[in-house]
Amino acid sequence: MLEYALMRQNKLMFLLLIAMLLSGPLTVFAYDDTTAYSNMLINMRDLSLEKRLEALETYLKENPNSLYKKELEHNIASLQQLVPKESLENQENQKAKDTALFFKAQGLAKTLSLTEKIQLWRQFIDENPHSIYLKDAQYNLKKLQEREKASKPQPPVNVGIAQQDTLVAKNLPYKDPKRAMTLATTAGIVVPGMGHWYTEDYIPAGIFTGLRVAGIGLFVKGYYDDSRSTQVTGFLIGLFSYIADIADAPFSVERYNDKIDQEMNQQVLQFQKQSRPMHNFVISFKF
Repeated sequence: MLEYALMRQNKLMFLLLIAMLLSGPLTVFAYDDTTAYSNMLINMRDLSLEKRLEALETYLKENPNSLYKKELEHNIASLQQLVPKESLENQENQKAKDTALFFKAQGLAKTLSLTEKIQLWRQFIDENPHSIYLKDAQYNLKKLQEREKASKPQPPVNVGIAQQDTLVAKNLPYKDPKRAMTLATTAGIVVPGMGHWYTEDYIPAGIFTGLRVAGIGLFVKGYYDDSRSTQVTGFLIGLFSYIADIADAPFSVERYNDKIDQEMNQQVLQFQKQSRPMHNFVISFKF
C-alpha cells in the first residue's frame, strides 16, 4: 500500500512542478501538500500498524483540506480494521513469552539452594515487571523469604541483667521433599506409606498401609479362589496406595515444615513474655 502510494505521489509531484511554473498559488499549495504527504509516507515505512494509523490521523487533522483527504480516510479505515488484530497477536505472543519464562524459572529454581532461589525470583520480578505471572513470582519470593527467615537462628533476647544463662529450644529439623519422594518411590514398594511415615504424617500413612494390606489380602484370596476379578481389585487397591503416597509426599513435607515454623514462632513468643533474669535464647536447626 505504501509503495503504490509513493509511486503515485512521485508522478503527481513531477506534474505539479511543471504546472506550478505555468499557474499561480493554488499549484504551490498542491505541491506543498504533495511533498508533505510523500515525506510522511516515506517515514511510515518502518512503523508498526498502530504508529502508521496515528501518523495518518495526525496528518489529516493538521491538513483537513488536503488533496489526499479521501485517500487518507480510506487508509485510516483500513488500518483501523488491522490494528486490533495486531494488538491481539502481540498480547498472545507476550503471554506465550511470559509463560515460557515463568516455567523456565520454576524449573531452574528446583536445582538451586534457598538463597539462590530468592535471588532468582527477585531477578525475575525486576526484569519482568509486567509479566502475567508477576503475582505468582511475588508469592514464591514471599514464601521463600519466610522460609529463609524461619531457618535463621534468632538473635539473643535479653530480659534482665542479674545473671547469664542459655535456653536452647529443641532441634527443629525440616524435611526434604526430594528425600520424601525417594522414600515413597523406593522404600514405599516394601513399606506402605513410607513417604508419610518420614514426615510423621501418621493418619495418611496408616490409611495407605491399610489399603496396601487390604489389596494384598484380596489378591491372595483371589489367587486361592481362582478369581481373576478379585486379584485385579486387590492389585489396583495396592497400586493406588503406592501412587497416592508418592503424589502426596511433597505436600506432606510442606505441611510438616509449616508446622515446624509455627512451633518455632510460638516458642519465641512464649519466651519473650517471660519476665526472668537475663537469658540468651538460641534455636538450633538441623537440615
